[in-house]
Amino acid sequence: MKRFFSTFILLIITVLVFAQGQPKNVILLIGDGMGPEQVRSLKYLNGGVPGVMTQFPYHGWSMTYSLSDTITDSAAGGSALSTGKKTINGYVACNEDGTPNQTLLEWAHQHGKATGIVVTSHITDATPADFYAHVTSRKMMDEIARQLAFSDVDFAVGGYLNYFLPDKRDDKLALVDTMKKRGYTVCYNTTELTAAAQLPVVALMSEKKPDRASDRGEWLAPAVTKALQLLENDEDGFFLMVEGSQIDWACHVNNFGHMSEEILDFDNAVLIAYQYAQTHPNTLVIVTADHETGGLKINDKIDRLSPKTAQKKLKKYVTWKKLYHTNTDVPVYAFGPGAELFQGRMENTDIPQKIWSIWK
Repeated sequence: MKRFFSTFILLIITVLVFAQGQPKNVILLIGDGMGPEQVRSLKYLNGGVPGVMTQFPYHGWSMTYSLSDTITDSAAGGSALSTGKKTINGYVACNEDGTPNQTLLEWAHQHGKATGIVVTSHITDATPADFYAHVTSRKMMDEIARQLAFSDVDFAVGGYLNYFLPDKRDDKLALVDTMKKRGYTVCYNTTELTAAAQLPVVALMSEKKPDRASDRGEWLAPAVTKALQLLENDEDGFFLMVEGSQIDWACHVNNFGHMSEEILDFDNAVLIAYQYAQTHPNTLVIVTADHETGGLKINDKIDRLSPKTAQKKLKKYVTWKKLYHTNTDVPVYAFGPGAELFQGRMENTDIPQKIWSIWK
């Protein structure tokens, strides 16, 4: 009976996919720490206009627990989204025994597709690392940087240049030089990134920890725009992962002002991806989170206010429960061919598994 049920479900997925077409390109946007209330805040921050992601036609929910804990960390949460397998907190795209799991990005490369990563954290941070590296501790930043330098990622944007400089590394490897020798255009700011003419490209946008949105300047949106311009030249299609990394950082210290900047910045990146998919109907866009952070709650009494008043007084209606992650289910939004599969409550590992099941 169980085998029959599995075959029946696969048949339904196949019928749905062929009815809608198969995606050639996949854009996965991850709001790190972004739970339902963080998404809800966009409506008030925008003066009554809901976030772009909430306008997608298909919505679902993802369970985020890890293999080792009811509350995941970003490494295990990101690994679930990149590999379709749950793992231990702190592990990066590895099984419990330390053996590597193939990621969506690695699969895309093997199938001739261009690949990209754009984040507002360290490019070696847990979530981006989950798509190109394999280590048993997210703290192994030097090793993660080394794996990026020797990876097949075509387009990478993030912070923390120092992990790639010989005088900042224990092993003295000159990883920037390594990437240049491998053909990468290495950029250090948005101007240089915008001028990049062809793949591969890596942009290391800060020496150390990246600043918050109001201080780092416009970074995420131009990088996503540039990624799409370059990645779309691959006739086999592309995979792009975009992370609004600092939503999580802000929620860890219950800083609603910082969180507001980051969720707005992220939703702007979602808009760019959404607009691209609207004019490129072979593109599937999925927006989700690796977990919720902070236990954010917006008092429902705010809905009695006018949109303009709610926008001004929003912070007064906000409360937090903790300074760490929670096990709250996080939202999933989808648009494009195959998007109808991302409805209802699902495991976080179901997201990449569903992508693999329909990607051509």
